[in-house]
Amino acid sequence: MGKAAKLSVSLIIVLFSLNLYADQINTGADQDVITILFIGSSYLNFHNLPAVFENLAISAGKDVYIDRRLINGTYLDFHASSEETELKIREQKWDYIVLQGAGSNLAYPDEFPEHPVEPSLVTLEQKIHSNSAETKMIYFMPWAFEDGMTWYHGWSDTYFDMQQIIFEKTLQMANAVDFVIAPVGWAFRSVMLENNQLHYLYLSDYNHSSVKGTYLAACVLYSTILKESCIGNAYSGEVTYEESVYFQTVASTTVLDNLELWKIISTGVEYKDKIPVRFNLYQNYPNPFNGGTKIGFGLKRDEFISLTVYDSLSRQVAVLVRDELPAGEHFVSFHSEQLSSGVYYYRLNSGYHALTRKMILLK
Repeated sequence: MGKAAKLSVSLIIVLFSLNLYADQINTGADQDVITILFIGSSYLNFHNLPAVFENLAISAGKDVYIDRRLINGTYLDFHASSEETELKIREQKWDYIVLQGAGSNLAYPDEFPEHPVEPSLVTLEQKIHSNSAETKMIYFMPWAFEDGMTWYHGWSDTYFDMQQIIFEKTLQMANAVDFVIAPVGWAFRSVMLENNQLHYLYLSDYNHSSVKGTYLAACVLYSTILKESCIGNAYSGEVTYEESVYFQTVASTTVLDNLELWKIISTGVEYKDKIPVRFNLYQNYPNPFNGGTKIGFGLKRDEFISLTVYDSLSRQVAVLVRDELPAGEHFVSFHSEQLSSGVYYYRLNSGYHALTRKMILLK
């Protein structure tokens, strides 16, 4: 072979390799990454809660990018007026921004007026949505102090009294400010009702979360943001396997059994016009279920789809949807009165994609 021919072949190989490399880069660039910014204080810094959430997501095969603006000893009013926090918000169009405040200022604004919560959230909402109207703002429902307010000037409010007030004030604010609730404090309450061991979810300061509390909070955020159960997630962090299963179950149940209450889906509305970034099939909720469950999915474009349920032998047992639907998120109900307990699969199919998930019916 002559030099010219060899040069021609070499050039073809190089060009092919460059094209292949470019295709690989483009393929990676086309993959959807969920971007999340955490804004808060030491409540998120202790035991690195954002990293625990990230590891849960990675363990479940999710592609996430996490950043944070966490300053110990601060409140939401600090971030609402901070130029550095605003610059962090404007770094990109975030999918989610998690805002964490303090329980005492929310529950008792008259006694602790120095750091107002709702006005700070209003200001942050304006800054977040002026940067990107598509960003979902998530309010991290605080946990109460482990000893409530019994330490303060002879007050008698217990942990449960304080957590109830935090719960009610959070729901009231959600009617005035556009945010999704991550019900961390309510999941803490579920555990505290079952386990009153001192400093189980808390450190010895009765304030910050222990390793267990941090793991529980991260599981709540997982189910809130991803709208799916984290039960069975392989990542247990610094808690035991048994504890991880327990906290995953509490978190998933707390979030997914009350999606409308937490503003994760709109009350009374089974279709949301926000267009997802990708074709997606959500984990049903509740799961496991008895009698009925809800299945959600997202469509990037208007298209004809089918949503079908199969048993463990691949036999079709129900067709939930077979129609052309608009782009956006959709939720449908599945009733199982005629079915026996067992594992079932539901499959979302379009002309371009197909996704399948597993659900468990227990009777």
